[in-house]
Amino acid sequence: VSNRVRGTKSGFKTALELETKYGSPVYASIDGSYSTAFNTYEGELRIGHNAGRYIVGPEASIYDDNAGRSTRVGAFAKIPFKLSANKAAEITVNGGYQFVDDAGSGSGSSQGGKGGYGAMAFKLAF
Repeated sequence: VSNRVRGTKSGFKTALELETKYGSPVYASIDGSYSTAFNTYEGELRIGHNAGRYIVGPEASIYDDNAGRSTRVGAFAKIPFKLSANKAAEITVNGGYQFVDDAGSGSGSSQGGKGGYGAMAFKLAF
């Protein structure tokens, strides 16, 4: 199966990221973007409980391009910390299940096939 989003294509991309204020007892974030190259859009929603030393809660996301659509439902944990007095950082781990809609095969999607997913991210503010 050939991936329909291979190759070079230029376009315009726009993105939006919103997150609750640090220290709020309820955490919420919404991220989204759209690109005219390969008609791609993605979005992610997270809602969680801020326990002070960590934030934990459910997440949902969607990704769609010319090759197919994937949706994810799972959970995340975010652990903010200080590297120094002026350097904030955080580690986020997440995981769940991915559903794929691309004519039933899952092989043409640029996001992989259906099944479990997991990730870890390190973020450094500077």
